[in-house]
Amino acid sequence: KSAKENKKKIVCFVTGVPGAGKTLVGLNIVHEKNQFGGEEINTAYFSGNGPLINVLKEALTRDHFERQANLYKLNRDFKKPSKKDSIREVKSKIQNLYHFIKEGIRTTSPPNEKIVVFDEAQRCWDAIQFFNKTKQNQNREKNPFEIQNKSEAELLFEFMDRHKDWAVIIALVGGGQEINTGEGGIAEWGKAISNKFKHWEIHI
Repeated sequence: KSAKENKKKIVCFVTGVPGAGKTLVGLNIVHEKNQFGGEEINTAYFSGNGPLINVLKEALTRDHFERQANLYKLNRDFKKPSKKDSIREVKSKIQNLYHFIKEGIRTTSPPNEKIVVFDEAQRCWDAIQFFNKTKQNQNREKNPFEIQNKSEAELLFEFMDRHKDWAVIIALVGGGQEINTGEGGIAEWGKAISNKFKHWEIHI
C-alpha cells in the first residue's frame, strides 16, 4: 500500500528457518491481495521449485473450485463453476520462476505483475551459473533469447524496475539453504541492490 500511495519501489526480505511459514506468508499476500493493496491482475507468486508449483496449483485449483461450487449452491454466484475456470484463476497467480525470467529477457516491457513474491529467493543463481545453465539449455528452446551474464536477482530487479511508478518484490529467504552450485543466497540480492538498484527501499 505504501509503495502504491507514495510511488515507491520496495523490496521486502522475509527470512526464516525451514517450516517457519514463509511460503504461507507469500501465498497469503497473493490470495488475500485486497488486504495488501494488490489487485487481481498484478500479484503473483513465483518459485523455481517445479514440484512445489505443481502441488500448489493442484491444491489451490481444487480449493477454488469447491468454494465456487458452494457459492453456486447458495445462489450467490450465478455462473456454474468449472474446473477450467479454476485452473485459469490459479495459473496466473502461481508461476514458474524460470518462465518469468525467460519472458522478461525476451521483452523490454514491464511485466503485468506489480507485486511479486519469490519463494526460496536464496537459491537464485549467480551470474556465472545463470549464463552456463542458460547456454546449456539453449538448444532446447523453441523461442531462443539472448543469454544474459547477470544473476537471477539482478534480472528480477531489472524486470520490476521497468514499472515507471511503483513495484514490490517480496523475497522469501531460507538462511543457509543455498544447497547447489551457483546459488548466491541473500548476498546476491544485496549485490544487485548496491550495484544498480539503490533507489529501491529495503525492508527485512
